[in-house]
Amino acid sequence: MVFKIITSLVFIAVFIARIVKPEWNIDTTSIILLILAFVPWFIQYIKTLEISGLGKVELVDKEQKREIDKKASEAGILKSETSDNEQYTFYGLRYSDPKLALAGLRIEIESVLRKISEANQLDTSRTGIGQMAKVLSQHQLINDNERAIIFDLVGILNKAVHNQLKEYESESFDWVFDLGLNLLKSLNAKLS
Repeated sequence: MVFKIITSLVFIAVFIARIVKPEWNIDTTSIILLILAFVPWFIQYIKTLEISGLGKVELVDKEQKREIDKKASEAGILKSETSDNEQYTFYGLRYSDPKLALAGLRIEIESVLRKISEANQLDTSRTGIGQMAKVLSQHQLINDNERAIIFDLVGILNKAVHNQLKEYESESFDWVFDLGLNLLKSLNAKLS
């Protein structure tokens, strides 16, 4: 929090200094300074940033991945075996069309959540995946860590469904895909 405040104040101060000096016009540099002043406040909502000429930056850092992996471990989501995963149609697209594979993963997770809801006579027919996970967690049909993992993954997977993923890093894709498969395995076990 202190970092966010200090960063914002520094960039706003530089912006004000540019306005006070008449020879400094409000130009692209001024606008960039204002944007940078607010970056610490919304950076948590951005997964990847691509700047022309500079390349792509992955904004899901190792600490965030460790935190999500910890939740997965606490939820009892273990590494899936390949043979288990080949039952999913989207698994074959993992390397040929990764975006479509992520979209398929998201659809399959929602499908399994709906089956769990129906098996327990819960009406979640008009809810999205996030609300469905919340309801299932409230009824203790999935644990809080599984719900948290669903919330962490749903933004990325929704981007795949809506074809909003531009470029991606293969390491991040593999991590999201593997975590999603492990989550699916855990959710499917609840149907047995």
